[in-house]
Amino acid sequence: MQQYEQYDWIFEQIVADAKKHDILTSVANHYGNGGGVAGIEGQLAVSYVKDSITIILESLSKEKLNDVVVTLLPLEEGSTVEVSLEDISDKLEGFFASWMDDHYDLYGNETDNEEEVYEEGWSLNNNDHEAISFALEAAYSLLKKPNISPYQIQGLARAIYAMQQLPRFEQYIDVSFGLTKIVSDSGFDESYRIGFTINEDQFSITETQSAFTEMKDTVKKTSTIYLTGPLFVSEDNNLGYIRDKFVSCLRVADVWVEDNSDPEVNLGED
Repeated sequence: MQQYEQYDWIFEQIVADAKKHDILTSVANHYGNGGGVAGIEGQLAVSYVKDSITIILESLSKEKLNDVVVTLLPLEEGSTVEVSLEDISDKLEGFFASWMDDHYDLYGNETDNEEEVYEEGWSLNNNDHEAISFALEAAYSLLKKPNISPYQIQGLARAIYAMQQLPRFEQYIDVSFGLTKIVSDSGFDESYRIGFTINEDQFSITETQSAFTEMKDTVKKTSTIYLTGPLFVSEDNNLGYIRDKFVSCLRVADVWVEDNSDPEVNLGED
């Protein structure tokens, strides 16, 4: 049993209340599988959860509250420590983050973690989760870029959905996306591209450097930063390096999306 499972009754009440107040999507977006929203939206979600925990704690009897304190902050026999509701709330909010990550996706849909391992015997490891989380953050940041087209929005939405289903690969979704930065200097053009791909066989992160001359000669080099999938030997290179490169390029590079998914794929359908 996870150490936070004994607080199911508190966390389930928070989720139920969030549904009533139409804030579950925001809470799940911050706390759900692969989430972690920065800025005002994240602050509002945290404030809502902490306030909800405090309200629940204040409604408990002295004995019930003491039971929660003892399980949260076990003390050696004979010792006493003054504990405030804020201390308890902070501790429970941390457990709530792990609980939500195990139970809900970014849209507030319940997840089934038993599907992590499939008949092929293939599953996600910690490095896979880190790479997928980075790719999801990247996709969401691209959606906020100016002048993004409806085609690109649709492709990114499909990619986000498919990545959230991993380790189950979606049969009809095939999307690549990322950033391209082009530098021109006296007839010599150089481009740098960061790419993420999700399809029915693989999830990958790549970087490509290309040079073009006036004579149309091209020198192109593609490096695999990350590759995983049941049909491949996984490759895991410097993820921190590519994350830093993506952040540095985000404001000055252009969005690109290649969506080769089945055109009948509709994310609004079950």
